[in-house]
Amino acid sequence: MSQGGDARAWIEVVGQPVHVLPVLHYRIEYAGLVHEACAALEPDAIAVELPSVLRTAVTTAVDRLPFLSIVRYGPEGAISYDGAGGSETGYLLVEPADPIVEALRQAKERGVAAHCIDANLFDYSDHHDSLPDPYAAVRIGHRAFYDELAAGRFAGETPDAVDEYREAVMAANVVELVRAGASNVLVVCGMAHASRLIARLESDTASRFGIPAPAGAAVIDRKSVRCFNLHADASREVLAEWPYLSAVWERARRRGDDDAPTELRSPRIISFASRRRLEAELVEALVPPAPRAGLPVDRQTVAWNLFREAAVRYEQDTGERVSSHQLRILMKFLRNWSLVRGRLQPDLTQLVESAKGAVDDNFAYETWDIATFWPWQDPSGALPTLRPTIEDLYGGVRTIRFHRREKTRRKRPLLMRARRGEKRPGEWAEQFDGSSICSYPPEDVIIENFGGYLKKKAKSVLSEENSRVEPFTTSILDGIDVRETIRNWHEGQIYVRDNRRSRGEVGSVVVIFDEDRDSDAFPWLMTWLGEHAQESDMALYSTDPGETIVGPGVSRAEYGGFMMTYPPRRLGDVWGDPFYRDARTKAEVLLMAAIDYSLERLVVYVAADPPRTALRTFAARYGKKIVYVPSGVLSPVTVKRLRVFHVLSGYDKREIAGEYIW
Repeated sequence: MSQGGDARAWIEVVGQPVHVLPVLHYRIEYAGLVHEACAALEPDAIAVELPSVLRTAVTTAVDRLPFLSIVRYGPEGAISYDGAGGSETGYLLVEPADPIVEALRQAKERGVAAHCIDANLFDYSDHHDSLPDPYAAVRIGHRAFYDELAAGRFAGETPDAVDEYREAVMAANVVELVRAGASNVLVVCGMAHASRLIARLESDTASRFGIPAPAGAAVIDRKSVRCFNLHADASREVLAEWPYLSAVWERARRRGDDDAPTELRSPRIISFASRRRLEAELVEALVPPAPRAGLPVDRQTVAWNLFREAAVRYEQDTGERVSSHQLRILMKFLRNWSLVRGRLQPDLTQLVESAKGAVDDNFAYETWDIATFWPWQDPSGALPTLRPTIEDLYGGVRTIRFHRREKTRRKRPLLMRARRGEKRPGEWAEQFDGSSICSYPPEDVIIENFGGYLKKKAKSVLSEENSRVEPFTTSILDGIDVRETIRNWHEGQIYVRDNRRSRGEVGSVVVIFDEDRDSDAFPWLMTWLGEHAQESDMALYSTDPGETIVGPGVSRAEYGGFMMTYPPRRLGDVWGDPFYRDARTKAEVLLMAAIDYSLERLVVYVAADPPRTALRTFAARYGKKIVYVPSGVLSPVTVKRLRVFHVLSGYDKREIAGEYIW
């Protein structure tokens, strides 16, 4: 457990069959320490730093893990304590990453008695101890970590009256356990109390009794104690450790028990299923527990795996890949930021903010969405459900802003519920039957404006091709050609440019993002007619819209390529037309159709590679000219935004689509 020195993380109490294990509450490193200590000591009784009056409710909560619970309680004498709790309410989160909870789980699994030995005080002042990052304990050893704190931070600390009373009660309860016959007691308590508790246990018996409760201290009302199921949305907000990390710990310690509760996959992932695969996806939604991943859990490795999973979701959502270079920058930035803050490992805020800075807001959202998702939810309704807020438990919140593409600025607290989802898996996909589809008007405006830009770009390319540079004689024509003048500076001659206008206008535009030569990544072939005179007719090939359902009857797809021709309402089914049977690829089908339907002389072709000579000959045969524009000259940001579009299942979906399209 430690590297060098005393390898025991626990402290053996002199003169008593008792071991005290100092921990930091709600830290996964110390949940792992409790797991190891119980395996090494095999105690016959486990005592934890919890009020005894909470024992029944906490035991209920521990027994139902990995379903999350929260225990609510109030002080004696509270008026009508029944609703949301009133102004005086105490909460205890029961989550797997807490070492106290792990100690109670160990007692249950080992069949030994568990005891809550703390005083039944309703409230006492919080101590915000400035401590080193607990991750250091994993590297230098838990005992070495505690010894440094005991000799430094806690050495000169004087306990207040409440702490003295609580420690006296805990010591007395431990002594009673020994007197009752316990021969090997493990006491799990906070580091701040450990040394003083040990001192009381090692002193004479009389010194442990006779301390009255502090004046004005409130006692927990036994009747007010209730255990609730924690709401799924609240689990994203209020857990002390981020849920993804706690879920990794839960999978690691469960050892793949057959009787463990089943694990639900994210509803957001299920909603992305295509209509063809939806039934199979729903059958697979209940999956068996993951195999034992090994203990202890290292949060640095878990953070890396979180980013990898977020990168997969990010690629599914946007069609873009997170490069290894971006991940390298992300991890380096996290390291530096943690060190600046005096920590060894980042918290959830830093993870999300760093994802936002290293990639973009969409990747940050995916990181937050996965990091705050708890996969086990209780469908039985055996316990009432409570949804506490961050303010109820902690009194504050840190905020991160996600400015996701194609959406006005909005503010989302870091630990807030996810965007609106399905009431049940597959609900949105059922509303997308493909029988009546239409586009999303704001995206139509963007694509039409882009087509207009490409028309102007093509004419400027032709103008460049037709321009002529000549020595200055009597007229400067269209201006001095500075480049050619400098190139021939030794001649002492000024050169001017004659820009000759190109003949003809643009009738069709073809944009190819991916020719899809060796795969069938873009199987959806569609021809759309313009709805009014300001829109063009369009033919396209793309990913299957049914693969990505993002709202009720709203799907997302990615262009492989598209063709626009003007004016509208003239385009036939280009994909079934035998006239284009000589085309080798989908891109060539679009180009031949663009030439065929163009009423003007010029056809713009934007792609990574120029068209074949045979297609230029085909265009010349019909009196058309292909103007090739390399896709590399376009803005990558613009191209990235244009590639994604949305298909709606009916015109009625246009009213709600904006809530689900970003």
